Amino acid sequence: MHTMLEHQYTYMNHFKWGYNGSWFNKRENERDVYMTKFGQIERQPLSFKEECYDVARKIFNYSIMKDTTVDLMFSGGSESEMMVRSFTEQNLPINIHIMAFKDFKNIHDISHAIAFCERNNLEYILHELDVEKLIIEKGLLYAQFSKCITPRMLPHMWLMEQLKGGVVVMGMGECYISHKHVKQYYDYKDGRIIRNSKNDYDKAPWYLYEREKINSWYRFAEHHDIMAIPGFFQYTPEIMLAFLEEQVTKELVNCERFGKLSNTSTKLEVYEKHFPNLMQRYKKDGFEMLQHLDTELRPELIKLYGQYSQEYKIDYEDLIRKLRHG
Repeated sequence: MHTMLEHQYTYMNHFKWGYNGSWFNKRENERDVYMTKFGQIERQPLSFKEECYDVARKIFNYSIMKDTTVDLMFSGGSESEMMVRSFTEQNLPINIHIMAFKDFKNIHDISHAIAFCERNNLEYILHELDVEKLIIEKGLLYAQFSKCITPRMLPHMWLMEQLKGGVVVMGMGECYISHKHVKQYYDYKDGRIIRNSKNDYDKAPWYLYEREKINSWYRFAEHHDIMAIPGFFQYTPEIMLAFLEEQVTKELVNCERFGKLSNTSTKLEVYEKHFPNLMQRYKKDGFEMLQHLDTELRPELIKLYGQYSQEYKIDYEDLIRKLRHG
């Protein structure tokens, strides 16, 4: 059974998720299998940067259709900065929102966001949040709506609530690819085990991973009738394909990057190529100083909603074919 969504969470809702081969349906029990599907491109993709610009224009046009504003959740990380720049470098009107944890617990992140805005003469709205109080008083309620098993995702839902009425955009949805079965070869030399310098990878598939827990933001937005776009970087098939066909990515999946088992670090090469001088390269989110909240709440969330923790993996070559040909 296919369910119609009230809002456009990706362009034409091309990104589909659901269970047992149906889309936008609800999990009935722990035996249900989480699955995802992406739409087919409508044209040959341009560069990754141009596709980011295209996503920004499409979201802006969507906000006009809905007669409302574009509200960007700016964390200060590289992805959210690229999202903001995709709008501002085209002079598209936006509202920028920065979430500040009480006692500056996420100062590492928001200092980059604030500095970026002030350096570029951009107005921003600061939303102060007592995150400990939120987790204690509303954590379980938010999780009930979203089936969230990760406490650090809950504050984003709070900010979504504050911005309801606009088109709320998050700089998420980047394509995470990984190959967990690559063999690394080692030598024994001078009493030490060291990895050799040969590029001796076994040829085997790389996969794009979609985690069911990320859908917590989509579920929360749907439950609260919020016009949210949680995944800027998967908003269109074109932006996904542009990223996945970058030279760096091709080298990874051909096992030509010695020692690399995912694109966690190499994706920054793509980012810097198209958006030079990013302020923050390595993301933090403020929960580094709030680990006790994660330790205390996560076991309860897993007990309640642990079944919402599946991963769906798609073979890289198969994904490219589907994005191109459906």
